[in-house]
Amino acid sequence: MNQKQSGNNGGHMQKVTILGFDLALSSAITGIMDILSMAGVTWNFWQHQPTTPRFQVQLASVDGGPVRCLNKMQLEAHTRFDQVDSDHILVVPTIAGDIDVTLERNPELIETLYFFGSRGSLVVGNCTGVFLLAEAGLLNGKTATTHWAYVEQFKQRYPKVDLRPEQMITTAENVYCSGGGIAWLDMALYLTERFCGHDMAVRTSKSFVIDMGRTYQSSYSALRVRKMHRDEDILNVQNWLEEHCQEEIRIDDLAQRFNMSPRTLARRFKAATGDTPLGYLQTLRLENAKKLLEETSDNISQITMAVGYEDVSSFTKLFRQKTGLTPKDYRNKFQRRSLM
Repeated sequence: MNQKQSGNNGGHMQKVTILGFDLALSSAITGIMDILSMAGVTWNFWQHQPTTPRFQVQLASVDGGPVRCLNKMQLEAHTRFDQVDSDHILVVPTIAGDIDVTLERNPELIETLYFFGSRGSLVVGNCTGVFLLAEAGLLNGKTATTHWAYVEQFKQRYPKVDLRPEQMITTAENVYCSGGGIAWLDMALYLTERFCGHDMAVRTSKSFVIDMGRTYQSSYSALRVRKMHRDEDILNVQNWLEEHCQEEIRIDDLAQRFNMSPRTLARRFKAATGDTPLGYLQTLRLENAKKLLEETSDNISQITMAVGYEDVSSFTKLFRQKTGLTPKDYRNKFQRRSLM
């Protein structure tokens, strides 16, 4: 592994290496390569200005051979892991296959991440690719994000990481993470802004017709039903809450219904689900509100009452706090539209 001192690029192209592996998501490799490679090119071309590429991007694999993505697409690598220099930004794409299998099959990748990350090279992970950064020990004591559907698995495997799954992007020293799915779009624009300035990022986002500045992925998440536990009493509580979440519920009454003290209910519920009864109830109500916003034309006041809240202002504030969007903005973004 080569070790060159990094520093101000003085206007030269910033070098980026995608660390490829089998069962990766192909678009998380080719997509970020496309956006970074075209920064300083596409917009300038359309404006009849000199084109000035700002990033030099390459794909590396453990042996320099092709990367076999989950969709059976094979991507030719430009180089091997051991030929990468430390002044490169290292990007880990999404794990599209089985996470445990991928972690087990890629010790060289994990070693490469540790080698460079522990020496200060900028390391970036997208979506479930963040598992590889955590496996390399680069995220202990640091903030991170990942796909909302894998939060529980990540927390169980890496309890020392300060996971912020509501965030689209997290930065902690020399380790950056982006959230689920195509959050590599957001990371590509973030890196463009970080190394080329805000104006360049805006031009790039306009060139690719991408929304810039998304900070939350909460609005995209769905309730992860936390029932993978063996506490039958708490399962009964969960089932009851799901059927009655629109009603007024007091924790004392809930505990009495299931023959527990409030303190015992709170302790066992937290141990089984990782959440409090009130937090779980709140999540159920917000999920119901999302569904009504997507599928009905009911106004916000009607939806507020339907899911168990009385004050529209308080509900709107809570909804925005949890999803990053107002109910109106959420409806505009996700409501089903009839096709003509």
